Amino acid sequence: MRFIHAAGTNGKGTFCSKVAKSIELANPGIQVGLFTSPHISSLRERISVNNAKISKEAIIDFYNFYSSKKNTDPDLSATSFFDFTTVLALRYFCD
Repeated sequence: MRFIHAAGTNGKGTFCSKVAKSIELANPGIQVGLFTSPHISSLRERISVNNAKISKEAIIDFYNFYSSKKNTDPDLSATSFFDFTTVLALRYFCD
């Protein structure tokens, strides 16, 4: 996978959305994942592939997987919400 990481104060979501769409349009058939933060009304807004939001089922499946690991790995107890959503996005993009 290749990544573009955008950092700064303002405009990251707009910039990343435009870059993702540009890559998608310039390379028909390529899958372009987009992970942004924050969301307005749904966690699904943060993660998409070719402008299709992550499914509720994918979030639930990952949460169940994470929860089973969290119970056996004390290092995961310090996971923040942002950490969780970042790993969720990366796992979704890999799948």
